[in-house]
Amino acid sequence: MSVRVLNSEMQELGEGPHWDPVNGRLIIVDIDGRAVKFINPVNGDITEKHQFDDKVGAAIPYAADPSLLVVAVGNRLVKYDSIKRETLETIVDVSDYEKGVRTRINDAKCDPYGRIVFGTMVYELSGGTFPENIGKLFSYSGSNGLKVLLEDVSLSNGLAWTRDNKTFFYIDTAPARTLTAYDYSEDGNISFRATGPLDKYLLEIVVAVGAPSDHLLPHGVRSLANGRVLVDFKLDKWDGMGNLDGMTIDVQDNLWVALFGGSRVLHIDSRDGKLLSQVRIPSLNTTSVCFGGADLSTLFVTSAGRHNVPEGLQEAQGGNTFAVTDLGTKGRLAVGFAG
Repeated sequence: MSVRVLNSEMQELGEGPHWDPVNGRLIIVDIDGRAVKFINPVNGDITEKHQFDDKVGAAIPYAADPSLLVVAVGNRLVKYDSIKRETLETIVDVSDYEKGVRTRINDAKCDPYGRIVFGTMVYELSGGTFPENIGKLFSYSGSNGLKVLLEDVSLSNGLAWTRDNKTFFYIDTAPARTLTAYDYSEDGNISFRATGPLDKYLLEIVVAVGAPSDHLLPHGVRSLANGRVLVDFKLDKWDGMGNLDGMTIDVQDNLWVALFGGSRVLHIDSRDGKLLSQVRIPSLNTTSVCFGGADLSTLFVTSAGRHNVPEGLQEAQGGNTFAVTDLGTKGRLAVGFAG
């Protein structure tokens, strides 16, 4: 395994890496820097920078034309022309869903069918506290409009789907501190991920009386009425490892999760939540990951520089973008936005 700095420009809050195979480039966002950037994967140069008027949570190319991007700007999804450098229209605005607390879109990916799935969090963290249950997880497509997938989200983060498109993985960073698996349907709905007919029956009891069904699930996996908790960072065994942040999935359906405050990326078995390996990154606040490169075997890792770091305590490599190779696996192509 090899870890190198791909680009040494400090992103205030680097996030949302997305591999664009058509143009052979890495797309990242700087949330606090309010920018989308294109990076050459060979020499690490930033080839384009696109500035916006609010925090940028994600940028995903359109499937039909990767020069067009769907960009999360504040609480809006906008259609952006990267050639004209022009915002063409607001696709959807979720400000009306705020619960008396200002929020923003924090992370987004397209599901296997080209819908964009995205969640919200508090707009500005204050004193390191995370207001609970103020966000939501949404899905949007041009044909079906906006749909709420999950209520009462606190800090929406990583998203991933299995190769068969039937399981959706989702991270609520804090205070929930969980990586949860859900059944995922072709029409974009999520539900409890049962492990067998008996568990499906037991779920009816769980919903009715709140009884736990943990004894029916794989060791270390905890169930909830609306999902299967694969990794719970509130448990003692994860102490001192930071917080679950962005996530991707490889061709073996195993998960790669960046740890904010943990200086590492975890390689996790998606079936039982076991830790398979770790990749140490020379930046405390690793934020997100994606596979890319010509054969999809390079893991790109973003990090944060100034975000929530006191003045004068910034790391030399905080906010850098990294490339990890020789991992013995590769990823799958990210899905573009169908519109």
